[in-house]
Amino acid sequence: MAIVSHGNISGTKELKMQKLTIKITEQKVKIFHFALWCCFFSFALYISSLTVFADALVDNGINFLKSKQDDTGRITNGFSNPSQWAAVAFSAAGVPIDTVKNPSVSLRDFLLSHPPAATSTVSDWEAALLAVVAAGDDPTNFGTVNYVSHIESAYNNQQIGETYLLNDDMFGLLALIASGSTADATITQDTLNFIIDHQAADGSFSWSPDTTCQFCDTSDDMTAAAIQALQAAKDSGMAYTGTNTLLSLDSALANARDVLISHQNADGGFGYFGTSDADTTSWALMAFNVLGLGVSSQATLAKNWLTAQQSASGGFPSYSGDDTTTTSHALIALLGKGWLLYMFVPPSITQAPTPTASVTSTPTPTVLLTPTPTVVITPTVTPTIVPTAVHSPAPITTVVPSPTPTVQPTNAQVFTARILSSPTVTAVSTQRPSKQVKAASAVSQSPSFSTTKMAFLLISAVSFATALVYARLKLW
Repeated sequence: MAIVSHGNISGTKELKMQKLTIKITEQKVKIFHFALWCCFFSFALYISSLTVFADALVDNGINFLKSKQDDTGRITNGFSNPSQWAAVAFSAAGVPIDTVKNPSVSLRDFLLSHPPAATSTVSDWEAALLAVVAAGDDPTNFGTVNYVSHIESAYNNQQIGETYLLNDDMFGLLALIASGSTADATITQDTLNFIIDHQAADGSFSWSPDTTCQFCDTSDDMTAAAIQALQAAKDSGMAYTGTNTLLSLDSALANARDVLISHQNADGGFGYFGTSDADTTSWALMAFNVLGLGVSSQATLAKNWLTAQQSASGGFPSYSGDDTTTTSHALIALLGKGWLLYMFVPPSITQAPTPTASVTSTPTPTVLLTPTPTVVITPTVTPTIVPTAVHSPAPITTVVPSPTPTVQPTNAQVFTARILSSPTVTAVSTQRPSKQVKAASAVSQSPSFSTTKMAFLLISAVSFATALVYARLKLW
C-alpha cells in the first residue's frame, strides 16, 4: 500500500487552489470584458439613435413641406413667402429645389415664373433674393429678372424701403450681402449704419426705428433677425461708419446677443408675446447659429423645446396650426444654419486668346504685258438734284411726376408684428393681439432630444449594472 505523506496532500491542495484561482480570475476578466462591451454597445446605440432621430426630424419636416406643394410648384399653407422660405430650407437640407416637384413642375420652375409683383414690398424681393442665392442661382439674372436692382431701387434717405420700418433694412442688408460684389457698396454700408443707429439702449431691436411709439416695442424675433444681418456684415469685413463715435458693429452684436440670451424662457424657448412660440424660437436659434453658439447651453435648450413642437404631420405650428413658413424657419435653425446660406460670386469672364496671324509666303506673280486699251471718252450726264423736305420732329412733352407725400404714421396707426414674416401686411391694427392668441392651437408633440438621450442613457446604465451584478453573483 502506497503511503501518501501529509506534505504531498498539502501540495496537491495548493496546486488545485492555484488552478481554481487562475480560472476564477479568467472568468472575472471575461465577465468584465462582457460588461464593457455592453456599455460600449449601449453608448453606440445611443449615438446612432441621436443621428437617426435628427434625420427623422428633418425628413419629416421636408416631407411636410413637399406635401403642401400644388401643381404649379408653389408651396402653400404659409403665412408669408412660403415658397421662398421653403426654398431656403430645402437648400439648407441639401435638397435641390428643381427636384421638388408635384408632379412635374418644380419649386424652381415656380420661382422662375413667379417673381414678386410690381406692387410687392421690398421685403418680398429680399426674401426672394435669399431663396435664389440659396438655390445657387444668379440674383442679377434669375428668369431675366435682376433682383438686386429691385432692392436697390427702394433705397432712400440712406436706408431701404419705408422709413418707418427697420425690418426691411435687416433683410435688405442680408440680401445685398448675399448678392456679393453685384450689390452697391454705398447702399449696403448705409443700411448697416441705419440699423445700428436704431438699436435700443438695452441692445434689442424693433420692427420700427422709432421704439417709443405705441406697438413699436422691441421683440426677440427682431433682435434675432438683426443679429443675423449684423453678423453677416461682420463676416464680410464691414464695419460701422456712422456719425456716432460711441457705436460699433462689435458692440451692437454683443449687446444684441446678451439681451437675447437674457430673454430666454425657463422652458428653453423664446416668445414674441412672452410665452415660447416656434417662430420666435426658430429665429433666436438661427441667431445663435450664426454667432457660433450653436452648441451652447442656450442653443441646446432652444433645440430641445423646438423639436418637441414638431407635430405628427412633420410640420411646426404657428398661431393657427402647422405652417410651412414656420416649418421652414424651424428646419433651417435645427440644421444649424441661418437665412444666409451662400454669397453669390459672379462667374469670372475668361478672355478669348488673341488669334496669331500667320504669314504665308506666296509666289511672285509673273507680269504679262498686254496691249494698252484705247480709252473712249463719253459725255457725263450731270444729275439734277431735287430738294427733299425734311420733317422736324414733334416736340416731346416731358411728364414730371408730382412728389409722393411721405406718410408719417401715428402711434395708433402701426402694428406690424413680425413684418418681414408678413411683409405683405399693409392694413394696420389699432389693437395689439393678446398673448393668448398663440395658445389657441393644440400641438401634438414628438419626443424631444432630451427624452431620447435619457432613454438611451438609462439603457446604457442598466446594461452595465446588469453585467456587474451578474459578475458579482457568479464570482464573489
